[in-house]
Amino acid sequence: MNYYCFQTKSGCYYAFDGRTGEIVQLSKQDFDNLQRGESALSGNSEFLMGLQASGILANLPLVKKGASKVLFQGKDYLLGDFISQRRRQLVLEVTESCNLRCDYCVFGDHYDGFRKHSNKSLSEKMAFAAVEEFLESSTFPNAIMFYGGEPLLEFDLIRNVVFYAEKIATNKGKSLHFGVSTNGTLLDNEKILFFAEHNFSVQISIDGPREIHDLYRRYAKTQDSVFETIIGNIDGILAKEPDGKRPVFGCMATMAPPMRWRERNDFFASIYEKIPIRFCNFLRSNNHLCSSTFCSKSSSWHRIDRSDENELWFMLDEFYKIFASDPILAQKNFPLIAIVVYNRLASIHYRNIRHPNNSLFFRYSCLPGYDKLFCNVDGLYYPCERTERKQCFCVGNASTGFDVEKTLNLLERFQQLGACESCHICQFCEICFSDIKTLDEINWDDNSHSEFCKRLRECSKKNIAEYVSLMESNRSGLDILLDRDYDAERQLFYVAEQSW
Repeated sequence: MNYYCFQTKSGCYYAFDGRTGEIVQLSKQDFDNLQRGESALSGNSEFLMGLQASGILANLPLVKKGASKVLFQGKDYLLGDFISQRRRQLVLEVTESCNLRCDYCVFGDHYDGFRKHSNKSLSEKMAFAAVEEFLESSTFPNAIMFYGGEPLLEFDLIRNVVFYAEKIATNKGKSLHFGVSTNGTLLDNEKILFFAEHNFSVQISIDGPREIHDLYRRYAKTQDSVFETIIGNIDGILAKEPDGKRPVFGCMATMAPPMRWRERNDFFASIYEKIPIRFCNFLRSNNHLCSSTFCSKSSSWHRIDRSDENELWFMLDEFYKIFASDPILAQKNFPLIAIVVYNRLASIHYRNIRHPNNSLFFRYSCLPGYDKLFCNVDGLYYPCERTERKQCFCVGNASTGFDVEKTLNLLERFQQLGACESCHICQFCEICFSDIKTLDEINWDDNSHSEFCKRLRECSKKNIAEYVSLMESNRSGLDILLDRDYDAERQLFYVAEQSW
């Protein structure tokens, strides 16, 4: 079914239609009638017409599988032209080397199918070629991100790439933003001043207080505390404020068991004014509740027990009580919980409502090239860093450029999914290329994929109900909570050329 009926904590009844994006409040009688299914409505044309007028069970055409056009900001584009001319983000893997050996790192010893740490680095020639090809072809404002390994091991290369990219952008009259994800151990005043002067955002990996952070994050060659190094670097930098300049700081937390939600949240609240938490990556080990693409085999994993789960739900209740009257205070006191809520509800809050009649937003996964293009140390292009291990997803290289035809073929194969046309969460679906081992697996008819889709649907049902409950308690507060630079430009429509 394209719609879903639910009840909020306040006892109100609603229906959500995945094709129109509408959420409509219902009477108890209408809710019961709709729960019986569309076939039960055939004899009640007046009720059905009322539902359709409100956006439930609306008779809209659907995009056919393998659509060749997209609708963006009111204009139709050929899909190939769109992704070749509107690339927004280039991610450069400047090195495979790292000065840490974190237990949960996918490039460590506990994962199959991923590259391992090495001394390989991206050559300046290859980096310049990727940057030039990226900036020359795209008409969008651009972002270039630096990835590793630990990218600051190649700071000289980063600096040279920035100067080269800025020269091209200036000549073409383009705006340009840079970003770097770092473990924070190599930060110093020189680097921070450079980042501040060149429009950088700096994301530092911090998992929580020392005992939690150092549990999995370790130096490759010493027993020193990684946490103490990072905090010392940050405190020193913030105290000096080099030349009165700072880049945009944020921290990323990797959530691995033991979760210890209260301890982590209190820590992030204590540094909220210095360096706010912006992202959370939830890892899972076998049989654990946290979600991620990656699954570890390490014997050092700590299991999530029931108390971890109960603590999260208890803190969510605390957060929601404060949120009802003061959403800003709720974020300040519960920054980690606010990120959890954001991750669950942002795509619902910014969903497309009442699409144009000739189109449908088909799935929430990425559009390779448009969303991101990842260039590894060998100069090979992939949709993102998580697909690098799969050669079938290679979509070009820095020497010959972005392969649009292969990308279109990849998209066409990827759209050959099971029952997406009748799924109420097609707007919010998080299934992506990294969930597939090879192109030959893109059929999604086997039991494992069906179970994956089932879990996503059940999770989305709970999230939609939670979202509406928050809307009931503080509608304006939800705008404040979810206003975190949400990427509205990802909301593309595929043009419907025929219905299924």
